[in-house]
Amino acid sequence: MLSGLKRVDTLSSVKQNLHISALYFEKLVTIKRHVVMQ
Repeated sequence: MLSGLKRVDTLSSVKQNLHISALYFEKLVTIKRHVVMQ
Protein backbone atom coordinates (compact mmCIF):
# COMPACT_ATOMS: atom_id res chain seq x y z
CA MET A 1 0.00 0.00 0.00
CA LEU A 2 2.83 2.40 0.83
CA SER A 3 4.53 1.83 -2.52
CA GLY A 4 1.18 2.41 -4.25
CA LEU A 5 0.81 5.75 -2.48
CA LYS A 6 4.34 6.69 -3.50
CA ARG A 7 3.57 5.83 -7.12
CA VAL A 8 0.48 8.05 -7.09
CA ASP A 9 2.50 10.87 -5.54
CA THR A 10 5.16 10.56 -8.25
CA LEU A 11 2.49 10.52 -10.94
CA SER A 12 0.82 13.67 -9.60
CA SER A 13 4.16 15.49 -9.38
CA VAL A 14 4.99 14.48 -12.96
CA LYS A 15 1.58 15.77 -14.09
CA GLN A 16 2.24 19.04 -12.26
CA ASN A 17 5.66 19.39 -13.91
CA LEU A 18 4.13 18.72 -17.33
CA HIS A 19 1.48 21.37 -16.66
CA ILE A 20 4.14 23.93 -15.67
CA SER A 21 6.22 23.05 -18.74
CA ALA A 22 3.17 23.49 -20.98
CA LEU A 23 2.44 26.93 -19.49
CA TYR A 24 6.10 27.97 -19.90
CA PHE A 25 6.15 26.73 -23.51
CA GLU A 26 2.92 28.63 -24.24
CA LYS A 27 4.47 31.84 -22.86
CA LEU A 28 7.58 31.36 -25.00
CA VAL A 29 5.48 30.83 -28.14
CA THR A 30 3.40 33.93 -27.36
CA ILE A 31 6.52 36.05 -26.84
CA LYS A 32 8.05 34.78 -30.10
CA ARG A 33 4.82 35.60 -31.94
CA HIS A 34 4.86 39.17 -30.57
CA VAL A 35 8.50 39.61 -31.62
CA VAL A 36 7.75 38.32 -35.13
CA MET A 37 4.74 40.62 -35.47
CA GLN A 38 6.83 43.68 -34.58
